[in-house]
Amino acid sequence: MTNTTTTHPTVATDSGEAAEDVPNLGAHRAAELLTDRFGINVDPDILIELARTGLIPTAGTYKGHQLYNGQALAAFTDRDALERACDVGRLLTRDQAAAHLRIRTCDIAHLVRSGRLTPATYVCSSQQPRSWGPQVPLYRAGDLEELLAAPGIDWEAVRATPAGRRSPLAALPTRT
Repeated sequence: MTNTTTTHPTVATDSGEAAEDVPNLGAHRAAELLTDRFGINVDPDILIELARTGLIPTAGTYKGHQLYNGQALAAFTDRDALERACDVGRLLTRDQAAAHLRIRTCDIAHLVRSGRLTPATYVCSSQQPRSWGPQVPLYRAGDLEELLAAPGIDWEAVRATPAGRRSPLAALPTRT
């Protein structure tokens, strides 16, 4: 078995400190770099959150995949911001989102229909032909937390509704 490790070249900065000379990277390689640097598991999807917050800007695309700015990756040292991004930027499937909110999966459909919850992105399912394109919605954990804090939904009533009964969320108006 071959032992492979990722190495990142370094150059000297004006202050004499060593800084990484990092080219623009895709999400997987950027996540590897951050995992190596901070010692915490960084999922490639977290780069979407870091870009959304402006901490690591995007730098174009390569073969349809987003690239992330190498200079920003090299300069990124904020462990707290990375941990926050790992927490709020987690992408969850519909079932995982329902479990996170402690509601039924059908209630997620009511939240989406009403416009209170929108998918952060879509991905392909392993059960679908590639020609269909991304069909599976993924939701940001941070959006779910904001939804829990928003007024106007009695979460206890939603959670108390037994299977087979109409959800209180069904009364939400449809987004137009």
